Order: sequence, then structure tokens, then C-alpha cells
Amino acid sequence: MKTKTIPFDAKMAKDIQDGKNDGKIKTRDSKDVDEIVFFGTPLEYKVYAVINGRPHSFTERGFERSWDKSGKWHGDLVIEVPDNEPQFKPFDKVLVRNEDTSAWTCAIFSHHINNTVSFLYAANSFLWKQCIPYEGNEHLVGTTDKPKED
Repeated sequence: MKTKTIPFDAKMAKDIQDGKNDGKIKTRDSKDVDEIVFFGTPLEYKVYAVINGRPHSFTERGFERSWDKSGKWHGDLVIEVPDNEPQFKPFDKVLVRNEDTSAWTCAIFSHHINNTVSFLYAANSFLWKQCIPYEGNEHLVGTTDKPKED
């Protein structure tokens, strides 16, 4: 199955851990996370992960807070998920938004962003976190509704 790496999100990671979503939690340098523990509320999680048998502390956004005793930094957390998304080409008509609470906006797709923590798509000279095809989703323009899953 084809996968993609997305920025770490504590709520999504917790859902993966609880079996609600498919995916795998890893470090940015592709090390597997053996175990992960969340403390606090969803908006202010403190995240502890065991990597190669050693505990590490992370922010709710997956940024490492500390280095191990040898002074080695293991990298921020990311999430590997199945890649079910359509592959967009430049000039494709798309709908974009940054948060589930934002309304969908029409845009023209430019390219995928691979080197940022938060933004995954470029369209209309802006960066976006969420991007779906316009065709078949026309009814979502201006709404915060979720697209129907296939």
C-alpha cells in the first residue's frame, strides 16, 4: 500500500494509537516509535515517545523537547498514513482550506509541498493544509462540510 508522511498531529496520533485511524507514528528520520503516551488535554498534550528503547519528550505538534544523554537529537515526530488522496496536476481545479472549521475555497492547484511541517499544497500562490478535487465536490464551496468518503 502506498503511504505518505504528514505533519504530526497529537489528536490524529492518539486516534491511530486507539485504532480509530490507520497510520504509523515515526520520527522525521524514519525511526519507528515503539510506544507513545499522551498527557493533558487535546489542545495541550504532552507527548512522550519511546524510540530505540529510550524515552523522548515532544510538544503536541511533534517537536522534540530534549536530546538523549549522548546529546543526540532524534528528530521530530511525523505520521505515515495510507495515501488515498488523488494525485493532482498543475492547473487542476481544487477546493482548499487550512482547518476543518474553515470554509472550502476554489483554487487552481500548483504543486505539492514536501519540506514544511504544516502545509502540504500550493494553490493560487498560497499554501494549504487540505486539498480535494473540485469535481464532485462543487456543493462544498463556501461550507465547512466534510467531503464524502469513497
